[in-house]
Formats: sequence, structure tokens, C-alpha cells
Amino acid sequence: PNLTEIQGYVDSAAERSLSADMLVKAPVPIMCSLQLRLLKPSGAEAPNLNTLKAALVSKFNSFEMGTSVPASALIHVAYQNIPTGYTVDLPIHMYGVIINPDLSKDVIYSSDALRPPNNPVKGATPNTCAFFLESNLTDISIVECA
Repeated sequence: PNLTEIQGYVDSAAERSLSADMLVKAPVPIMCSLQLRLLKPSGAEAPNLNTLKAALVSKFNSFEMGTSVPASALIHVAYQNIPTGYTVDLPIHMYGVIINPDLSKDVIYSSDALRPPNNPVKGATPNTCAFFLESNLTDISIVECA
């Protein structure tokens, strides 16, 4: 985010190093989305979806570059943030759009764990890719059970 502005800043006459060239680098982004369904027992209170989404996004984005995002970790966070009696309906669905350095796009999907790609030809490897999730791309549906 804002790489053009950051590069412009470090290249500006006031900030520029006279003895070195500066290049701002960023990870290859994998823009993700998450879908999960909650089973609500009859008469149970409604969950706070904003709190749940924030907790899921925080956990999802906490994984370091090169590591997988396991569904089990997200399911655990969901159970910590829903009222007693609710169930997370399995599987959950995780999608990622890899925006390669050449601006081509590849899609990955998993209900178990999102894993970074290993495609050195495109510059997308565990050492260069990072997963990103925003709350507006977190879809939580609720199904009431009788």
C-alpha cells in the first residue's frame, strides 16, 4: 500500500541518501476472502458479527510471510467470539487471489489451510508472498436450527 508515495519520499532531494539508491520492496500480495456459516440454536442470542469479523481478520493477518493460514486457527477464534450453543458449520472456505509481480493473477482455495504458492518463475514463493484479509471480505452467514 502506498508504495509509489513511499518510493517518491525516499527519492526526494530532502530525504535521499547521496551515496546509495533506495528501492522500496513489498511482498507479493495474496488478497483473501473467508466464508463461514454459523448454526444458531433456536432462541439463542445473536452474535456480534463486527466483533467476530474483527477477531477473524486479526488472526488471519497475524500469520507471518511464508506460513500457511490454517482453518483450525480461524475456527478456534470463531468459537471464542460466538455465544454458547452456536456451532461453526464445516468446512469453512478460504480463497486467495495472488497478484504476481507481472500483475497476472492466480486463484487459490482451501477449506483446510491456505498455503503460499511456490512459483519462482512468477516471483511468488513462500519467501515473497503475504496473505491479506479485510473484514468486508469476510462473509458470515447464520442458519437457525430448530
